[in-house]
Amino acid sequence: MKLNKKGFMMAEVIVVSSIVLITLTSLYISYNKIYSTYKKRINYYDVSIIYDLDQIRRNTAIDEPTNNTKIDSESNTTVYAIPLTGNKITDTDLSQENTTFNEYLEYLKNSITVDNCDYIWVMEKCDEDKDKDKEECKYGYLESKECIK
Repeated sequence: MKLNKKGFMMAEVIVVSSIVLITLTSLYISYNKIYSTYKKRINYYDVSIIYDLDQIRRNTAIDEPTNNTKIDSESNTTVYAIPLTGNKITDTDLSQENTTFNEYLEYLKNSITVDNCDYIWVMEKCDEDKDKDKEECKYGYLESKECIK
């Protein structure tokens, strides 16, 4: 008597295909989370901006910043002094024209605590992407001179 094994082959293909699909989907989800975190870190902690900001911080004196004092503004770079209450960014006027700057300030507001500082320095540098007709902005922050020990 000859057994018909075509049904078993089809069930095996479906099981193996679903396992491969689940594995690839879980890899894509974890990769996507890592990639978005990496991209945020690259845009929010740009090393060249931090070095430029340190030079500006060394050469500029601020007595009492209020509501995001704009220190320096060029064609694509803006430097702000943002006041702190306690160790956190206050709910002062955080609204700016650029939505990515607002997102960056919300990120700082929720993620950093700075000891013994009155304000922090924030730099925004935007480059227009001529192919996509939108701006690509990078950010960096440093504590004020009084915080450095």
